[in-house]
Amino acid sequence: TQVTELRRVTGLLELPPEIYLPERECAALLSLKSKAGIRPLRLWPAQADYLKRKTYRNVVVKPRQIGFSTGELADNMWRCLWIGGMNYCIAANDEPLAKSMLKTIRGWLENMHPRLRPQLGEPNNANEITIAATPSGKKVNSSIWIETAKGQAPGRGRTINILHGTEVSFWPGAGDVMAALEASVPPAPWGLITYESTPNGAAGYFYEQYVAASGASNEMNPEDRFTPFFYAWWWDPTYQEAVVPQHFSRSLTEEEHRVAKLAWERDGVKLTLNQLYWRRLQKRSMEIKGKLFLQEYPEDDQTCFITSANATFPMYLYEHLGGQIRDAWKYSEDAPEPHREIGHALEAWVYPEKGARYVIGADTAYGAGGGDFSAAVVIRWDTAEHVATLRSDTMLPDIFAEKVARLGYWYNKAYVAVEQNVGHAVINVLRDRLRYPRLHHDRDLLRGKLDPEPGFKTTGTSKPVMISDFQEALGTGRFITHSKNLLTEIKTYVQERQASGRTKWEAATGGHDDELMAAMIAFHVRKNAPIPDELRPSPLRLVS
Repeated sequence: TQVTELRRVTGLLELPPEIYLPERECAALLSLKSKAGIRPLRLWPAQADYLKRKTYRNVVVKPRQIGFSTGELADNMWRCLWIGGMNYCIAANDEPLAKSMLKTIRGWLENMHPRLRPQLGEPNNANEITIAATPSGKKVNSSIWIETAKGQAPGRGRTINILHGTEVSFWPGAGDVMAALEASVPPAPWGLITYESTPNGAAGYFYEQYVAASGASNEMNPEDRFTPFFYAWWWDPTYQEAVVPQHFSRSLTEEEHRVAKLAWERDGVKLTLNQLYWRRLQKRSMEIKGKLFLQEYPEDDQTCFITSANATFPMYLYEHLGGQIRDAWKYSEDAPEPHREIGHALEAWVYPEKGARYVIGADTAYGAGGGDFSAAVVIRWDTAEHVATLRSDTMLPDIFAEKVARLGYWYNKAYVAVEQNVGHAVINVLRDRLRYPRLHHDRDLLRGKLDPEPGFKTTGTSKPVMISDFQEALGTGRFITHSKNLLTEIKTYVQERQASGRTKWEAATGGHDDELMAAMIAFHVRKNAPIPDELRPSPLRLVS
């Protein structure tokens, strides 16, 4: 009855009746506030494309201010109205954003044609809307409510039929929040999930979901796997300049030609000079403000994640490492005995060579699981090649120390530098119980004396130097790694200028920096590593 009434009011009776209406018809009945006043909702190209291809599990990378969230709100609201019995959860990074999205839905409901406007029930407040019945009194029993990334026990006690997470890449602790919410969503076809966000670095829950969806096997049940969607800035028809300089076409750069070719070959969009001129002006403006164009207005699903305005290591420093990444030798019955003794936490790309010198940098954690990792990185002294990594988040300090010692002996009595700030337990075991012979001691540059306590101290003085050394090593190609995880940590290591004037370096939200710290320590102390006696060349003897 409601479908027929809707079609009669909108003049769409000639179309065959359906339980759920096409998005074009639904959108025509909704209105939005704009600078020109109230106007009917019209789907933008990206919105219309997505709604045609939407599945039960979706993860969407989009440009900023493309109106994508609005289209998703409209689509899900109609599901609550016409299917009925729906529980729709809108999850946002903060409360103001979540409330504004719920307010948009409330405005649509209040401005509907009187013959279509549903009856609302309780609760009905700034955090939840209950759609109780149709205008004629037929029960609907749908609820729409909001959750935030900082909410307490999100999703517990309620089944969620529709979960809509917006700007997920900016959530602190998104993995824990979304895991709690997803646990309340039934499997397809009774539950629907959509995560949409602008990119925010190559780390965190949203990035991992998108990468996993892009690499998902076609053998998986299509209703259970996430479908990746990517929309470049040119999907928004407003991103163009009204006036273009007369000779602009003659000044197109190689990069701009490449972008135009990409838009055509991938999306079938022929970029106009107006769009390309908008791109040039917008990119220049954002660079002046210290922001990155490709993060806010993505063009492909690779560079949009790895660019960050506050990246410690710009992309040009490490882009050459992509071709070096390869699988490591893993634990197996056929592995060398030392590898089997160290166990599954060890990845080795190059086994030790006779006569070669090695350095190990170690960054330690408490081994409590689910938090920071303990990591030890082995690099070859002469080539600065990263050859092995020991990494675990569940290894207690004494066990980690034993594994590091075994790793050091295997790699020709490697020179070992353990980060001292939280690594005292590891250092004590290496020095006092295991009596490892080659531990790093910091040198007092003023007095020329070695610190009696072994270990590497990370201070406000040593850390900038260590990072600068590593930046130079990446840029010159002197440091080589085969570790996919280390490359990810390099990409997502960020810096922030604090009010005190000091710079703070850390992993981006949702990321880790343990393997990176271990690698930087190893590279930094490498130049001071003494040659072990057994590797010293024999003295020359004069023959009379």
